[in-house]
Amino acid sequence: MLAAWIGAALVGLSLGLLGSGGSILTVPVLVFLAGRDERTAVSESLAIVAAISAVSALVQARRGRVDRRWATYLIGPGLPGAWLGARLHESVSPRVSALSFALLVAVAGIELLRRSGRASAPVAEVRVGWALLAGLGVGVLTGFLGVGGGFLIVPVLMLFARLPLERASGTSLVVISANALAGLASHVLVGTADAPALDLGLVALFAALGIGGSLVGLALAPRLPARTLQRAFALVLFAVATAVALPLRA
Repeated sequence: MLAAWIGAALVGLSLGLLGSGGSILTVPVLVFLAGRDERTAVSESLAIVAAISAVSALVQARRGRVDRRWATYLIGPGLPGAWLGARLHESVSPRVSALSFALLVAVAGIELLRRSGRASAPVAEVRVGWALLAGLGVGVLTGFLGVGGGFLIVPVLMLFARLPLERASGTSLVVISANALAGLASHVLVGTADAPALDLGLVALFAALGIGGSLVGLALAPRLPARTLQRAFALVLFAVATAVALPLRA
């Protein structure tokens, strides 16, 4: 169980450093290190991620690193998207869900490597419509796979809202927290999860460890180059995708 605790702290560390990424590790940590079944792990992941990102978002808001207007643009369509994603999760097999998760993690790793190799290019205008569509897509992923979607939210905010990395990361945490809560509520309402079935003690422990890790990440982020962090996390994502996909061959 020690490995699971370390994994929970790393989830928070990644959210604190990048405003993204950590939530995509929560389900594998719960399944492979804590022994939870996949469907329950998705719901528990949403509760854990919501708690960690909410605390981190409050810290970032106090530092002036949250853009409330753009958080609203992404949360608005993200909430119904999370409900839709939960419905989709209920209708597919655990094998399909796991394969989808592995593919998503691999794509996220590729995107992180691609973005780490070059600076973000400014855009001529703020494209709100595309941001709203991206918010809907992130919400669907949150409900379906139990991930916060920060690895998509951060580049969306940098591209469409022209926010710098530190402000995009802070805003991303607000969106992740809202989407995760909506996804969890959706899973309960559609019958994928119910409060008694969730291990609330495990959720609380993982959330506490993750919050500690996120506070460390928030303190370290200004001192470390973002490009190096992105490349290192991309390697972690590739390892996770491989670990999830290999058992599916059996």
